[in-house]
Amino acid sequence: MRAVLMNSGGIDSRVSAAVLRSQGWELHSVYNDWSGIEAQERAAEATAATYCVDHEVLRWTSPEWVIWDEKLGKRCLPHATFHTAMMGAIRAVSLEIDWIASGARRESADDSFRQAFQDLLNSSKYYPDKVLLLPLWELHPSEVTFVGRTHGVDLDSTWSCPNADPHCGVCQSCLRRVREGISL
Repeated sequence: MRAVLMNSGGIDSRVSAAVLRSQGWELHSVYNDWSGIEAQERAAEATAATYCVDHEVLRWTSPEWVIWDEKLGKRCLPHATFHTAMMGAIRAVSLEIDWIASGARRESADDSFRQAFQDLLNSSKYYPDKVLLLPLWELHPSEVTFVGRTHGVDLDSTWSCPNADPHCGVCQSCLRRVREGISL
């Protein structure tokens, strides 16, 4: 079984990679560099080196599209998850792979995001058979940390902060690391 792994270099990507490798998946890593944070790219490379058969970096060419989201308290690329899914789908087509893996987790009780994500992947009339693989979808962040530790994942070398290098220590991603006992 082969899958394209949408690899952010973060905790969820690395734990997803570990879980999938333990299940026998061959993973092809794709890192979408929209942040320009070198530590994040190094973390994605480390995930790929440990769990994947290859690794590619896609450079986002319009850094002015990155915004500060007050609600999230961090820099972000709007709809980055959808953009990354489509890049993963495009790469999966060229590799003749039907599965696109992500560390995405359910953020609310509503399952509409996952379904919209899957529908987007299958929107091509020429390549409609891509399947989204979400091994952590139903897990709370603390459960992801537990699963990662159970699989012997080096969580401390992952990268979570979209704001700075080193970690800013105040965004939601950094606060998750602190709560879970993962190094900043």
